Amino acid sequence: MSQNSNEFEDYENSNNENDSNSKIGKEIGIDLGTTNSVVSYIDKNGAVNYVKVAGNILIPSQIFFKDREHVYYGNKAKSYAKGFGEGTSISLFKKYLRADSKKIIIKISKDKTKDENNNGKKYYILDTNVFIDQPNILESMNKNEMVFLPITVEQELEYRKTDDKTKYSAAKALEQLVKFKDIIKYVESDEDLLPQDFFRKFTDGSNNSKNDNKILSIALKFKDENVTLVTSDNCLAKLKSDFVGVKAMTLREFQLLKLSESENGEFEISGTEASAMFLGYLKKEAERFIKEPVTKAVITVPATFNIVEIENTKKAGFDAGFEEIHIEKEPTAAAIAYNIDTKSQASTFIYDFGGGTFDVSIIKSDKNGKFEICATSGNSKLGGEDITKVVEEYIYDYLEDNYDLTMFTQEESELTKEQYIYNKNMIYWEADKCKMELSMSESTEITLVDLYINEEEQKSVFITLTRHEFENIIKPTITQTISEMNNALSKADMFKEDVDNIILAGGTSLIPCIKEQVERYFGRKPSADKNAATLIAEGAAIIANTMYGNNNLIKLQPKIFDITFEDFGVALEKWSYSCIIPAGTELPASAEKAYSLVEDNQSQLNIKVFSRKSEAQESLKTYDNGVEYLDELIMSNLPRMNMDEVDVVVKFEITKQYELKTDVKLLRKDGDIIDKGNMLIDRQSML
Repeated sequence: MSQNSNEFEDYENSNNENDSNSKIGKEIGIDLGTTNSVVSYIDKNGAVNYVKVAGNILIPSQIFFKDREHVYYGNKAKSYAKGFGEGTSISLFKKYLRADSKKIIIKISKDKTKDENNNGKKYYILDTNVFIDQPNILESMNKNEMVFLPITVEQELEYRKTDDKTKYSAAKALEQLVKFKDIIKYVESDEDLLPQDFFRKFTDGSNNSKNDNKILSIALKFKDENVTLVTSDNCLAKLKSDFVGVKAMTLREFQLLKLSESENGEFEISGTEASAMFLGYLKKEAERFIKEPVTKAVITVPATFNIVEIENTKKAGFDAGFEEIHIEKEPTAAAIAYNIDTKSQASTFIYDFGGGTFDVSIIKSDKNGKFEICATSGNSKLGGEDITKVVEEYIYDYLEDNYDLTMFTQEESELTKEQYIYNKNMIYWEADKCKMELSMSESTEITLVDLYINEEEQKSVFITLTRHEFENIIKPTITQTISEMNNALSKADMFKEDVDNIILAGGTSLIPCIKEQVERYFGRKPSADKNAATLIAEGAAIIANTMYGNNNLIKLQPKIFDITFEDFGVALEKWSYSCIIPAGTELPASAEKAYSLVEDNQSQLNIKVFSRKSEAQESLKTYDNGVEYLDELIMSNLPRMNMDEVDVVVKFEITKQYELKTDVKLLRKDGDIIDKGNMLIDRQSML
């Protein structure tokens, strides 16, 4: 079985070992936007409310690393990013959730106290889960650092090797324990060291709780040696350790500490890690605003998100500290928010133009709360950021025509690297502001303060842009959405006249000319009784209360029916595409298919996973239009076999939340399963 064949069942249950604890805490909805996010919840009166940060509902989806001690989120991160100071700002991290996504490079200032702090001996205690999350953590230890480990850690890692979800991380961690044995000291725990009031305050009796008690007792045993506990458990790091008076830090804090000790002050972060950090921030702000613990969340994703992106979003939610996570498509959440109180059947066309993605969906609903997703279409590479880019290019052209300054590349600009970055940042933020101002005003002034005209000269530049000019330059961009609207209607076998409701979602759809384009397309105005910027979050709150709420404040509980809008299959020799689960299959879906090895005595088999859009059925090669790479299953240490002796059976399961479970088994021609023995099966996206 593949590394993560049962991953999502495990995720849903692993954080809820104590049933009484799973009922504690508030549920929220999160519209995790590419540029802005919205957090919502159902209040005690049954009404949708929104978490406000500094008085704002829209929270910029941005993180700013100033140094290892100062990481900022939301509005503060955006402010620092505009300040052009030292540090690294990351946004658009949802664009880095794919299996083949590059990591984001973070550069921060080197810690000037490094040498001072490294004079003495340092001691760390590592939680077992740290090895699962970062198996090579021991490689980051300096020569003056020692690690205390519970005497049971090897046994625990051996046990984790039997779990499909964690076995590869556990195996790698065990190799590290042997490699770095000289800096490890194994010790026994002694729970009698914990004060009695600790057990009264933290009464959870789950396995996680027992492990926390063991690791905390070891920290207490070596408290006088200035030991620091490193853990992946935020509660253990921030609450339990503080209660007993021992130093602790999260794995992310440890990683930042090690970064500051490095020579170049640079490290990489994945889109999943960045999303987890930002979701953790949203969770904290929600708890501060609602004034109670938040443990469950419905997180929305674009309709165009592929399976790996959905999986990684869910993983990020659990890594952020949520105990229960449900992933929902943004158009579905929008349709529920609009139609939850409807008294009749209706077909709803959702036009969702967000900051980083564009998609349209057609959803049919009835008076009993049934929501059937009929069609989805979209462009994952089209969003509000593209409109900002068009305005940037308009500014570049203006500067070239009027100031002989070329900003398209640094080389052409003839500026220093620092001057060029200053100019680009200034232009980006002004273009972004201009886009929003022209949604409300007929004209705006772009103000570029102290722009570098050349290496020796700075000048403030003022550019007036009217709404009419703005609409002309962005028209080619927004016209791209029409083909997706046509495609959705075609998939649903509907005409424009068959649509009952037209609703807009996503902040970019608030631009007047976009609303006018949708109106011209249908010959009538879209609904205006809901706020497009908060509609998706409203639906997420309704779903969250329906799924997790103890008070059942939502009278009509939505029931969602979905189908696959694409094929799922694998690549064969010569890049031929082989379908396993066809488009139009009702979810949940499951299917398997048998294949052959490529050659005799093959030691490794790489199974590349692809999806194929329903409208691209003529695409027979994996490199054809409409076929998208998703993931790769890597099957190694195969036993020596002839091609004609064995079948390779690949099984796919797609859950209702559009998550992929995979299984690969080898069958002899007589149908007997070949014992996997030392065979390993990895999923690239989960390594």
